[in-house]
Amino acid sequence: VSSTTTIDDDEATIDYSALENQSGSLAVLGDDLDLCTFDGALSGYELPSTASLTNRLAILSYTLYDAKGTPDNKSDDVNITESVTNMTISDGTNFYTIDGYVADGHIFVAIRPTDSANIELFATVGNEYYGKALTGKTYAAGQFYNITNRMEEVKYFTINPSGKKVLFAPGNLQATWKGGKWSWAFAPNQWDYIGNAAGNTSINGNGTVDADNVTVDLFGWVGGSNNTWTGDLGTTGNAAMHGISNSTTTESQATYGNNISEPLKSDWGNTIGYGWRTLTGDDDSDGEWVYILNTRASGSTVNGTTDARYTLATINTDGTGVNGMILFPDGITIASGEVSSWGSINDSSTWDAATKCTSAQWTALAAKGCVFLPAAGYRQGSMVKSVATNGYYWSSSYIYGDKERSYGMNFSNTSLYPWYMGFRSDGYSVRLVREVE
Repeated sequence: VSSTTTIDDDEATIDYSALENQSGSLAVLGDDLDLCTFDGALSGYELPSTASLTNRLAILSYTLYDAKGTPDNKSDDVNITESVTNMTISDGTNFYTIDGYVADGHIFVAIRPTDSANIELFATVGNEYYGKALTGKTYAAGQFYNITNRMEEVKYFTINPSGKKVLFAPGNLQATWKGGKWSWAFAPNQWDYIGNAAGNTSINGNGTVDADNVTVDLFGWVGGSNNTWTGDLGTTGNAAMHGISNSTTTESQATYGNNISEPLKSDWGNTIGYGWRTLTGDDDSDGEWVYILNTRASGSTVNGTTDARYTLATINTDGTGVNGMILFPDGITIASGEVSSWGSINDSSTWDAATKCTSAQWTALAAKGCVFLPAAGYRQGSMVKSVATNGYYWSSSYIYGDKERSYGMNFSNTSLYPWYMGFRSDGYSVRLVREVE
């Protein structure tokens, strides 16, 4: 040790992985988990006589209610805190899973501090699932927060004959370039997409863009034989492993892979974390996109149609119509008067004849668990095509015997292909799901 040595407690050297799984108990948290640091200098070989430690974690104490009441009258809300069996918290970068909750009236969680972060909560209570999205939340190091949240019940979608169920992400997957790396998040709203704005049209071949704060949401399908795009998904160039590249070459293992029947190199769910994944898209009953759209006995009745699964729709947001597809979850009822007009259900229609709903009507449908997939078009190289007329969504499934294409889902005003065969180099939208049982 030199005569004066400065100890660097650089944030990058702290291993936050110990926070990923917690019990929710304050006693366990107090006994087993803490993180404090001290900035100082050694004088000669002697430690400082005193050291003031700074707590580097924020502690959250959650009380959760279901939203049975109305915003103006919450007296019918039920406290579900002590009934929660599993809870996950995400700020878009860090993920925390709370299992084995010890009932003491609150769920206690230690987290990495946040600054104006978007927080997503999911909680399981028996066979019911609840969610909450919060925006612009700052939780400072060394602080304790009492938090009460009204949780909305989240509806699920059955995805195969054995009854497996999923929740859909609250928006399409996005990647934003800033400070020489990519960060990953869901679109702020279900109807949001980048289209042919700066972002999708400015991707370089190595998975970078030339300006900060550029967002991308159309991704190529990278096969497992790719031998170049590897490593940290956020760093320069290596994000291409998730399809951020304008390369149109498929006959090369250095781009999208060219092995027959190879798996996806890295599921897009890995960009977000805990539990998220991409639906499968095989052209038989095992394909999850196929089951959701063509086979599922949803148990939902929409405008008098039983087992309603989807409808093409134009939703109105702040006066601007957005074309896309509404997916109906299992077990809901929607009456004829809940939208402005109905188009075909479980079938194609023209955009003019598609279902129409106002912003307020869509908000009500979303509260019932409906999912909206915008018709965001697709990208070839640096050109984006078919915006507002077609939706292209990747699956995680390869096509047997094909080294250039993989399965996706495509819809337009004239057709629906739940097992669409798309070229891997084309950029498609990605909507992730997470299993609930």
